[in-house]
Amino acid sequence: LLGRTSDKPDVAFIDIDSKSGIKLLTEHLIKIGHRKIGFITSPCELVFTQYRNEGYREALKNFGIKYNPAFIKAGDLTQETGKKLGLELLKQQNRPTAIVAANDLTALGIYSAANQLGLKIGSDISICGYDGIALAENAHPSLTTIQVPIYEIGRQLFNMLYKIMNNQPLKQRQILLPPQPVIRNSIGPPQRKEKQGKEKKTL
Repeated sequence: LLGRTSDKPDVAFIDIDSKSGIKLLTEHLIKIGHRKIGFITSPCELVFTQYRNEGYREALKNFGIKYNPAFIKAGDLTQETGKKLGLELLKQQNRPTAIVAANDLTALGIYSAANQLGLKIGSDISICGYDGIALAENAHPSLTTIQVPIYEIGRQLFNMLYKIMNNQPLKQRQILLPPQPVIRNSIGPPQRKEKQGKEKKTL
């Protein structure tokens, strides 16, 4: 399998450590100053949803940031829903300064939401995705994401399947690959609001 399954724990698979991937992205945002980080996750019936949710929550916990349910939306991995949920997050009075998406298409939907609201991506709002699809690199600005080497994974999966079909031993039946974060221009430090109560200039 590509990915893990909950009902057949002994099956041979290759997967990306998506818990660590979302955790890395969230922690990177925290390290550059973000404290209000939204998360558009994937459908709960997908196995990897649990891992990605755990990565997000663990990153917040490691930095002492309180989990805010108002910043969490469950999507369906499509660009259309990404825009819809992005608008819901960005229209909040106390909106997130950054949003992590469960995949790149959702993230690109958030781009549309930000553009509709006149927000500059990378400064007014930081956005991260997951998958490393070609559209992510060519987006404006280019999207920060987790790169999934899908062709190399496909090659390894075929080799594993071939050996299983021919009763050949596998060196490793279950392979969990480390995430490969790609930091691009869709993120930056949060904008600092002007301090309220500034003394008025006198003529």
